[in-house]
Amino acid sequence: MDTERFVGQVVSSKADRGFCFVQLEDGRSFFLHFKNIQDQVIAQPADLFTFSVRNTPNRPGFTEAYDAVLVSRVDKKPAFAVPAEVEQA
Repeated sequence: MDTERFVGQVVSSKADRGFCFVQLEDGRSFFLHFKNIQDQVIAQPADLFTFSVRNTPNRPGFTEAYDAVLVSRVDKKPAFAVPAEVEQA
């Protein structure tokens, strides 16, 4: 049986606690524990992942993302421009 795959973007990450939340285009968000990410990737805000969704084994009524694969890591631009004279130093 094929499992439906989704594409979502990390909207918040708690690297020190080992989890993040990924959001679909339609606004739904899913909890993603880092142990459920292939290749031991640490999720960062704005990263794109493909993943499947299942009922959380220990929390009836809740769902979680699992079998996640990093698709794209988005390097964020600095919040301000660095003056040219500083870059040359």
